[in-house]
Amino acid sequence: MEEDAYTYPINSITPFVRDELIFYDAYAKFREILGDKLNIRLVSPLPADKLKKTYEFGILTPEDYRKELNNFLKELFEKNLLKIEKKRRYYCDRCERAYLPSEVHWVKEKVKMNVARIRIGKKLYFLDFIEENEEPLGIVINKNDNLLAIVIDKDIWVAPERLKNVLIEKLEVPERRIRKWRPDELLREEYKLQSFVILKNEETHFITDKNREDFLFSSVIPSYTIIYSLEKENKVPKCPNCKLNLREVNIPFVFIEKDDIKMAISSEEGEYRIPFLYCEHCGHTEIGDKIKECPICENIMSMPFFLDEKILFVVPYIV
Repeated sequence: MEEDAYTYPINSITPFVRDELIFYDAYAKFREILGDKLNIRLVSPLPADKLKKTYEFGILTPEDYRKELNNFLKELFEKNLLKIEKKRRYYCDRCERAYLPSEVHWVKEKVKMNVARIRIGKKLYFLDFIEENEEPLGIVINKNDNLLAIVIDKDIWVAPERLKNVLIEKLEVPERRIRKWRPDELLREEYKLQSFVILKNEETHFITDKNREDFLFSSVIPSYTIIYSLEKENKVPKCPNCKLNLREVNIPFVFIEKDDIKMAISSEEGEYRIPFLYCEHCGHTEIGDKIKECPICENIMSMPFFLDEKILFVVPYIV
């Protein structure tokens, strides 16, 4: 069977990597994940004469390299071999860059927290912590975690389990009145759950201005009541450069995956932008390089993915 031919974008990487091709681990992992799914031949170090010829060709015809690299990435996409997941980062508005959790300076500070109560359905209310000076816009509830439920004057209050001590010790709710609820009970027709409540496989929390771009919801919380306030000692993320408070963001990455092996092929910055359009609101992804309206939710799609430099050398080359 004839193999698909892709050239090696050798002009895109550093001279040191070009000369040594030291990313063998990345190559081996890439082949382990996708080697049995693609009709291609993956090679690692090239003979010196081939390497020189390839490099010279790359300098003279960069558009040809880009075209073939695009074809390779499009094939991965069309064969459903790519996945998009979000990773947690911490963003500094002053430095205009995102930091890995391991790069952040964590400082213990006392933070005033409010317990907000929001009506989320017919005779149904939700309680959780929110920082002072933040406004709740929506609610994410982990669909796999239990909630606490209390019946008060024919109304039902639900809350994440982390509020149990506050309910008992501060709001004086008898422990015998607290029972556990599965989140899917909220979907019962009689409750008429509001559209600003999202059941999702992630930690239960309020959606605020800090993270609203990560979620799609058609209405926002119209009003809420603060029923208790307290001070908590929290670890606050600080910028390692300017010491400004950081805000948590979720940045999408492109992955390849097989069983329990996973490898990111995109990065947060770089010289080569992957020709995929991505909608931050609903997650819809398609091949393209022209900014357009999302066909699913009508928000604007963008091209947020850069190819990780270690993947540049993995692109197949027929010797």
